[in-house]
Amino acid sequence: MDTPQIPHFMPGGLGQLGAKLSEDEENKKHLKISNYISEMDAELKDRFKALKSIQDLLLEADEEEQKEIRKLELLYEDKYKEVYALREALISGKADLEPELIKEFDERAALVKDEDYEKVEVTPCDVKSIQNIPKGVSDFWMKALINSPMGESISEKDRPILGYLQNVQLELHQEEEKGDGFDLIFTFAPNSYFDGTQIKKTVTRKNGNPIKTQSTEIKWKDACNPTIKKQKKKKKGKKVTVEVKCESFFNIFETIDPENAGKKDDEKKEKPEDDEDGDYDEADELNMKLQEDHDIAEQLKDDLVPLALEYYLGVIENEGEDDEDDEDDDDEDEGEQKKKKKGKKGGMPTGPDG
Repeated sequence: MDTPQIPHFMPGGLGQLGAKLSEDEENKKHLKISNYISEMDAELKDRFKALKSIQDLLLEADEEEQKEIRKLELLYEDKYKEVYALREALISGKADLEPELIKEFDERAALVKDEDYEKVEVTPCDVKSIQNIPKGVSDFWMKALINSPMGESISEKDRPILGYLQNVQLELHQEEEKGDGFDLIFTFAPNSYFDGTQIKKTVTRKNGNPIKTQSTEIKWKDACNPTIKKQKKKKKGKKVTVEVKCESFFNIFETIDPENAGKKDDEKKEKPEDDEDGDYDEADELNMKLQEDHDIAEQLKDDLVPLALEYYLGVIENEGEDDEDDEDDDDEDEGEQKKKKKGKKGGMPTGPDG
């Protein structure tokens, strides 16, 4: 029986699995495997050494695959930008409607229309706020955000500010030394809430692993910062007014840099009061926070930017809403619920006026 040759590239390999761990975590994993094998009986060691070498081939193939995928992303970015530019021009009212686009819609609609077309149940999208505006869709990005998973983080204070949001752009990092990160650029109309009109969120990462996130410092005008609230607190027997952080969409615009956090005194955190076990680790907390921040940015990049129209129209249902409906159904089946709920628990409003 011939011995199979070792392939240089193995398709259908690890996908994103190889990019899940940081470089340090990956090295620790390799050391652990080597230690496991070194502790085996002599007659078994070589078998597992060979298996480990095969596993390394998969990791190499995965790295190669991710590099090729990145090349494709960069290749198509300019094409996406052209399409997004058309969308922005229409939303902002800078461009007139092109008859060709209307014709293309009608032709595609005719292709998908069948005997079930009239049976599809839809809730009409509320477009009253733009009915008397001759051009554009002024509330496009605000409503798209509210109807997206990000809507859960949007507070009442955020709504009027997001009403000025005109565009959300994506810029992939082109330079190889900058890794495979990206920028999210939020452009607002001039407003009375903060100085300037552009807020940029930068995600720096390598092989899919976040290294840090940075954001433009927002210069809020007096009493306009939605991320903080004033609260009465007792201090040395006296009541004082302090500022505390509160839930807001604009909390995504902060800088999280675990590598340099320890160098700044103002970023050092006190040990939590509920840390009874003494296992609090500031570095672990920062890395966890970084991963969460990265995941939010990824969602905006891969979900909101390309699917903004679907979110605006409300044709995409959030998974959380479906889960809550299932729970409601279970309660009704068990007879625990006396009255059927009129709407979805936690459902997000569809516009700035609720």
